[in-house]
Amino acid sequence: MREIITRVIFDNTNEISPNDVRALHLKADIRESVPTGYLLLSDPSGAMIRYLRVRAGSFVEIQFRDVSGDRGGLPAFGYTKMIVVSAVNLDDPGSTHELAGKFAPTNGANTFAMGGSILLDLIHPWKALSSPRSRGFLERGSEIIKKIAGDGFKGFVFSAIRVSPTDDSGREPFYKTQETETDFIKNKLLPYLTINGEPTYCFVNESNELWLTSFLEMYKEPTTLTLVSEGLDVGASGKAALDGKNFPGTREHFSFAAWQMGTSFLKQIKALKSWAYGVDNKSGAGIVGKTLYAPGSPGTILISKSIIGSAEALDATAYPHESYEDALSIEMNKKRIMDEFYMITVECGLAPDLMRIGKTCNIVFQTDPDTSAPHWASGKWLILATEYVIEGSLDPSDGATIYGCRLILGKPTINHLPKDIKKSDYLAFD
Repeated sequence: MREIITRVIFDNTNEISPNDVRALHLKADIRESVPTGYLLLSDPSGAMIRYLRVRAGSFVEIQFRDVSGDRGGLPAFGYTKMIVVSAVNLDDPGSTHELAGKFAPTNGANTFAMGGSILLDLIHPWKALSSPRSRGFLERGSEIIKKIAGDGFKGFVFSAIRVSPTDDSGREPFYKTQETETDFIKNKLLPYLTINGEPTYCFVNESNELWLTSFLEMYKEPTTLTLVSEGLDVGASGKAALDGKNFPGTREHFSFAAWQMGTSFLKQIKALKSWAYGVDNKSGAGIVGKTLYAPGSPGTILISKSIIGSAEALDATAYPHESYEDALSIEMNKKRIMDEFYMITVECGLAPDLMRIGKTCNIVFQTDPDTSAPHWASGKWLILATEYVIEGSLDPSDGATIYGCRLILGKPTINHLPKDIKKSDYLAFD
């Protein structure tokens, strides 16, 4: 069990007592623009609210330090700064907040001083503070994002800007009209941007880095974390039945796992073979093109090869007001939904320096007891989403506190098939 020390500081000066914290949840997702979360505080005397030590608009700094065993020398990991967008007294019987009533009222709450449980909704400051001013751009999408991100914002700057070059020519104008940067990027830029022909993701991660990247770029990065099912002995050397290889990086045990396949199947199957209609910029003539799917990870999609091969197309979309280049980009970005065709949700101990969105991890399940073949889910996955969970006081001496992390892992293919499934019958990408 990891021993984590956590500090919560408001507006750079006001550190919250560890005993005043009752819960902390922090969520990040490559499919969303920015991290979100909530913080539950105990304020039975009403002192925090009396002196307005916590309030909407406050910046919140959260620091984690792992002091477990040989990891005690690691520097503190600072979660990206967040901003309070809502402060609610959950002990108010008239509260309509979605979490009201889900936590027990603070014992001895002083109702005359408005004491009790305080719930603070948190979000990354880019969502709250980005400028809505109108602007026009005539350059590649990746350069536009770098320009917007580097402008500087009131109260924060990104710790790093990791933007990969996009495929667009930069000859098509983009107009930002009285909307925030996050909305402009999500709604007007990303649908038109690809990276080496792959759909794009733009997000802020747990350490306040802004990324513009693709599934393929994230998936090819080396792995530093291996998750092993509790009770599964992988040996002192870290060996396990997965192609007979050693697993790299730090090993962590997980206590729960759930799987999902094809949760948006009707959209996902259309992404495998589609037609796009656009307009030629010079002649104005209509152009039709067939777009085929190529996953960002090697392996097999368990969809019949013969059925897909015999279909002329599974989807067709006309873009009468878009150039053919833009029509193809929009069509390729629709295929992004295949990146989560296979998903696994695992719950494990909290290791903030290792568990971050956009990173990869290995996961190991029990091998087939009859053949010793690897489980189909064992192998390399991309971390799509994280949720850091602390339930209880931040006081290290409080043995009842729960520190955990919920990870959502995803990829479009699997690498190990049961013995009675013929790989040649399905869509295989090696």
